[in-house]
Amino acid sequence: MERLERRDDVDNFEASYIKYRELVYGVAFRLLRDHDEAEDVAQQVFLTLWAKPFTFRGGNLEAWLTTVTRNYSITLLRRHRSRPFGRLYAEADRVADPNAFNLEDEVMIRQLSQRVRESISSLKPAQRSLVLAAFFSGETHEMIARTTLMPLGTVKTRIRAGLRRMLRRDGHALRHWVTVV
Repeated sequence: MERLERRDDVDNFEASYIKYRELVYGVAFRLLRDHDEAEDVAQQVFLTLWAKPFTFRGGNLEAWLTTVTRNYSITLLRRHRSRPFGRLYAEADRVADPNAFNLEDEVMIRQLSQRVRESISSLKPAQRSLVLAAFFSGETHEMIARTTLMPLGTVKTRIRAGLRRMLRRDGHALRHWVTVV
């Protein structure tokens, strides 16, 4: 789908939802570490695409959805910082759930996580630190540029180059890891 031209373009929207729902949820969960909040963010992302299709101006829908998901997740994390006990209560609820642990899922997640760690380790130090800051610490590109005293364009270029290198090295595992973790 290059573009959702109209709000009533149900077929394109449905196809996009089916194709990208796991990716959107995975990105949100990876940042938020909470299933309910990740579902809420995923719903908000697709509602935005449905209600305001003009916000996607064409190009790479996967990248657009990932960016919007990341932005919504970061906004939610910032709200949690202003309410310090909100995350604590959510974490307590998750730990108290007896159905939360699944050995098979845990083993698969650990194996995929190991492959991701190896992929990250293969990056040049300059790329590695930026990728870690952007995707594992939840920092925005602007925040990274300020902290590292690098131009914003350099930060974005190095992150993009690092991600491309990781995808070439271990693309399948990375895509699967994002949807599982």
